[in-house]
Amino acid sequence: MATPTPRIRLPATAKAGEIVEIKTLISHDMESGQRKDAEGKIVPRKIINRFEARFADKLVFAADWNPSVSANPYQSFFMKVTVSGEFAFSWFDDDGSVTGRPNMWLRPKRLPLPSPPLPRSRRPGRRT
Repeated sequence: MATPTPRIRLPATAKAGEIVEIKTLISHDMESGQRKDAEGKIVPRKIINRFEARFADKLVFAADWNPSVSANPYQSFFMKVTVSGEFAFSWFDDDGSVTGRPNMWLRPKRLPLPSPPLPRSRRPGRRT
């Protein structure tokens, strides 16, 4: 089985008080333990049974998954942004292994600098 590969999408910036969507997907076979290989041996069970998302070292989302979850599970959730901080994502496997993706930043959105005023001769509604 290939190494689980997590993929995450979250906005690069967000305004304070804004609700953002975080999307995660992990490439994983999710073996149920009921299938046989080419030699007739049972393929051992190996599923992800828990997903956790932490923001600024605090647990903000967790999901317990069951054996019926499909291969390459997708999880999305919403979060209200109050401060900038660092996300860390963890997927826990039946065999005790943990696949993680630390250090994903969500920074506050900066306001654009105001553009300089137009010269008097170029202002809308002004005749020359």
